[in-house]
Amino acid sequence: MKKNLPTEDLGNRTYAFFDLPEFATLVPASGVNSQTVAVAGNTQILDKMLSGIKWTFIYAPGVVAMHMIMLGFAFITFFYHDWAPEMLFGTIGAGIIYSFMIMFGIGKLSDLRYLRVVGAVAASSAIAAILYSLFVVLVRGQFFGSVMMITLLIPLLTGFFVKRKTDRQLESA
Repeated sequence: MKKNLPTEDLGNRTYAFFDLPEFATLVPASGVNSQTVAVAGNTQILDKMLSGIKWTFIYAPGVVAMHMIMLGFAFITFFYHDWAPEMLFGTIGAGIIYSFMIMFGIGKLSDLRYLRVVGAVAASSAIAAILYSLFVVLVRGQFFGSVMMITLLIPLLTGFFVKRKTDRQLESA
């Protein structure tokens, strides 16, 4: 029996219709596939969790310590009427460390425009210290811890809102 092998007809191709550019392999516009999108979704969740952890365990303790320094200045000024030079140098060094904690907690350690967050926290804590000094003059008693805890929300929120405002300014520019 004779074997008949079909030959390829190059002039009349059967599937020539699918060789047109309209039927080319579809590639997503961004060059990502579904696995990459799933991984990106997971990393966004992890990034938000890391940001929350940094705000909770680095930013907030830095703000608390900065607030305590400022209220401590008012406490020492009112009760002891004298500042020891060693205490001032130690406070400046600790303030630098707390500034780094605040900057690292908001995640903007390399951008110096975010130093305004540290300045806002220090300024609002200084205002709270002035109010504490007036409070101590008007009402006798031991209220350092209570006043510190009551006024702690002011520098925490001030730093948050200044960071948000700085983010918006940088996005619009």
